[in-house]
Amino acid sequence: MGQSTRKLPEHYYKTMYLDGFTPEEIMSVKRRDMLTEYAARNEEPMDVNIRTEVKTK
Repeated sequence: MGQSTRKLPEHYYKTMYLDGFTPEEIMSVKRRDMLTEYAARNEEPMDVNIRTEVKTK
């Protein structure tokens, strides 16, 4: 199988198959979008709030 010389879009869209992209090309773009989204989600700082209370008698 030869490598396509056509440029793949930056982001996945639902009608890529109508534009003639192969299933492999579509999955490549979708995988890239999913990995980018996953990385962005994991870079967000987590806020951790800990409250303690000590009672003495």
